[in-house]
Amino acid sequence: MSASDETLTTALIVDHYIDSRAALRAYFGNPHADPVRFTGASPADVARDLHERLAELELSQSLILLAAIEASFRIDFEKRCAGRKRAKLAKTFRQIRKTRGERIRLEEDILETWKAEGSLSRALIGDIKGALKLRHWLAHGRYWTAKLGRKYDFDSLVALAEALDESDLLLS
Repeated sequence: MSASDETLTTALIVDHYIDSRAALRAYFGNPHADPVRFTGASPADVARDLHERLAELELSQSLILLAAIEASFRIDFEKRCAGRKRAKLAKTFRQIRKTRGERIRLEEDILETWKAEGSLSRALIGDIKGALKLRHWLAHGRYWTAKLGRKYDFDSLVALAEALDESDLLLS
């Protein structure tokens, strides 16, 4: 598998979120600009609709951010497998690749190996695993009541992605 040229950085995702949020606020802040959409809507209706759209934007951008975090781990995995380094992490990843083929599991194979190797903090790995519960819930259509253990918002996920970026341990 080769890495795509279309992977997203945290900065690009944050910029898109900020721009989209500003656009929604501008759109809902001037309901007279779209009389068909807002005909008969009270100020409370407009405020409610804006709040709902902003909440949905936050969830959708959170999913994209979590997918980008997953992609960074998978790209790192592939690069370490393809390389000839004799480091313990690379050797373990190559053994996992040999055993599991293309069916590499993010949590069990990649994150647990990072945890056992010890260079990526256990706390960060735990936070990522917790956030992946949100990703699963979002990616599978939110058809169950999520039990996440803590509340995640876009800002907390950005902080998580930035902590991973700042660790400077993943090959990109």
